[in-house]
Amino acid sequence: MNLAATLRKRLAVAVAICWIGAAPSVAGIRFGGSGGSVQTLDFEEFASMAVSLGSAHVTLESASTGMSFGEKLVGQVLSADGLFDVVTGTPTFPLALDTTIDGNAGVNVIHIFGSTAIDGIGALGFPDRDALAEGAVTVLYAQDQRLVGFDVLGNNGGTLRTQFFNRSGAKVGDVAFEVSIDGAVLFSSDQRDIAAITVTNNDFGGFVYDNFRFIPAAETGASACSAGGPYDVSPIGDFAEVTLNANVVDDPNGDLLDYSWGTNCPGASFDDDTVRDATLFADTSAGCSVSCAVTLITTDGLTTDTCSAPVTISGASGTTGVTCPSDVTVESDGFGNLDALDGWLASGVSDDPDLQNDFAGMTFACGSSGSVTVTWWIPTSGSSPCNGDAQCSATFTIKDTIPPELDVDTTPIVVAVSDCDEDSRVFLPQATASDGATITTDAPDAFLVGSTTVTYTATDECGLTTTATVDVTILFDDGDDSDSDDSDSDDNPPGDGGYPVIVPSGLDVYVAQRIEDAEDNRTDSSEALVGVAVLVFDRSKGSCARNARGKRESQRQFENIVTDCEPINFGTTDEDGLVRVDVPPGNYLVIVPVDWDGDSVPDQYAGRTVGKLHCGQWKEVDIAFDDRSEEHRGHDDHGGKDGD
Repeated sequence: MNLAATLRKRLAVAVAICWIGAAPSVAGIRFGGSGGSVQTLDFEEFASMAVSLGSAHVTLESASTGMSFGEKLVGQVLSADGLFDVVTGTPTFPLALDTTIDGNAGVNVIHIFGSTAIDGIGALGFPDRDALAEGAVTVLYAQDQRLVGFDVLGNNGGTLRTQFFNRSGAKVGDVAFEVSIDGAVLFSSDQRDIAAITVTNNDFGGFVYDNFRFIPAAETGASACSAGGPYDVSPIGDFAEVTLNANVVDDPNGDLLDYSWGTNCPGASFDDDTVRDATLFADTSAGCSVSCAVTLITTDGLTTDTCSAPVTISGASGTTGVTCPSDVTVESDGFGNLDALDGWLASGVSDDPDLQNDFAGMTFACGSSGSVTVTWWIPTSGSSPCNGDAQCSATFTIKDTIPPELDVDTTPIVVAVSDCDEDSRVFLPQATASDGATITTDAPDAFLVGSTTVTYTATDECGLTTTATVDVTILFDDGDDSDSDDSDSDDNPPGDGGYPVIVPSGLDVYVAQRIEDAEDNRTDSSEALVGVAVLVFDRSKGSCARNARGKRESQRQFENIVTDCEPINFGTTDEDGLVRVDVPPGNYLVIVPVDWDGDSVPDQYAGRTVGKLHCGQWKEVDIAFDDRSEEHRGHDDHGGKDGD
C-alpha cells in the first residue's frame, strides 16, 4: 500500500466496536453474536517492532494469548491478483503456519493511528511501500473459538474476505463484503469450530488490522470420553451387530457435545455414527473370528477428546467339536502341489457327515505358489460357517524358495590376437536353466585386451536367481605366432557370430603453457596445465569432425566440432599436465576447449590433428599455449610410439 495514503486515513469510528453491515450466515459463520467473556489482543506487546515502515515476520506469536500470525497455513496456495494476495486451497492436518515463505513476505508489525497493529505483506515484498497492507493475514488460535473478530483500519471502500477453518483443516465459512467505514467486525458460530482464519482484501490502499477478539482458555472446558466396551459378540449369519455404550463425561461448560464414531472392523457401517449410543455392523462373511476396535471423538467445538475400545467377534462354540489340520507350508512342485493339498484337506477333521468347508480353489502366483485359508464347520442353519455351532480354520501355503538350476561350461576362454586381426571373435558357451528361467549375461559389446569376467544370471518368475561366471582373457602380441584357445569352440551357440575383439590404441596428451623469454622470444620453460579438459574426435572419412565446416586449422572449425559433434573419448589432465585417452585405431582431432580468464592463455579452442593410429599403438600429442601470443600452437612429438 501507499504508506503516505494510509497515514492520511482517518479512524472514523465513534465506539470501540461497530457492526459493519449485515450478511447472511455462510456455512455456520455469521456477523454478530456473543460467546462469553471476549478478550482483545491489541499488539502492544510488539510495540518495539513497529519502527519506521514496521518489521516483516514470517510468523508472529503472542505469548500472552497463544495466537499465532502468518501469511498462510501449510497446504494453502498463495497467488497474486495484481498487488494483492489471494489464498486458496485446503490446509493440511495438523494445522500449522507456513514458515517456508520468503522472509520479505508474511506479516508486518506497524505503528499507526497511535496504536500498534498488523498488516499483510503483498506480492512486491517488504519493505516496498506498495506491498504493505496488500497481503494475507492468517491467524491460528491456540483454542477453538466460537467468536472471532478484529478492527479494520484505513479503508477506501475495498472488499474484505475472511475464510474460516476448523482444526481438521476443513473450511467452515467464507465471508466477503465491502468495507464502508473503519471499525470492528465480529463473526460467530453455533459451536466452537473456528481454529484459524485467513483474511485478504483488495482495497487499493490495503487494510491494517488491530484488536483481535477471542475467548480465552479460561472460558473453555475439556470434554472427556470413554468408548465403553470391551465388546465381545458372536456373528449372526454373515454379519455381527455391536451395540455401543459410550460413557461420555459431560462438557464442563455445559456445551452440547458432538460425537463421531469410527472403526477398523471389516466391512463395517453404523446406523448413525454421530450419536452417543450407535450400533456397529461388521461383515463376517470372510471369517467368524475378528479382532478390531471402535474409536469415538467428542468435541464441544473448542476442545476434543478421543477414546477407543476393542471389539472381538468370534464364532459360537457348540458341543460338537471340529478339529482342523495344522497350518502347513510346502515347497512348490510347480504344479500346485495337488496331492499335498488334497491330503491336507482330508486330514485331522471330524468325520461328522454334516461337516462342511468353504474351500473353493486356490489362486496361484509365481512358481505355482499361493495360500488359502479354509474354514470347517458343522452347520445348524444357512450356509455360512458363522451359522455353525462349531468351526475352525487353517491355512495351506505353497512357497517357491528354490532358485533355478543353471548349467553352463565355466572353463576359462583364452583368445590370442595377432596383428589386430579384425576377424577375431570370442564365443561364449550356451547355458540352460530349469523352471523356465530367463538367462542373461553381462558380456560387453566387444572384448578388450586383458581379462574380463562374464556373469550368467538365470532368473525365474519369482525373481529367484542363480549365477555362474566365465573368465575371458584376450592376449595381444606384436605379430609373433600365437595360438587361439577356442575361437572355433564346439560350444558356440548356433548361428552366433560371437563377440568382436578390440585391441585398444590411444593418445598420451600433454597440455602446457610455454614460458618464453621476452627479449629473444626463446622458449625458456613450460608449465603443465592441471585439470584441463581434453576432447578427442574421430577424423575418419564421413565422421562429424571430418565434415565440420571451416578450414581445418581455424578456430571456427573447432567451435563447430565442440558444438555439433560427440567426442569419442575425453579426459582431464593430471598434476603433470598429462592424460591418457583410449581410442580405437584411426585418425583423430584433439581439442582443448579453452575459456580461461587471464592474458597468458588465449580465449579460443586449441586443437591438434593426429595422424593414423594403428592397433596397439599409443601416440604422444603435445598441446602448448604461448604466454604472450593470442595464437595457439600444437606439436606432434616424434610421430608416436608402439606398445602398452
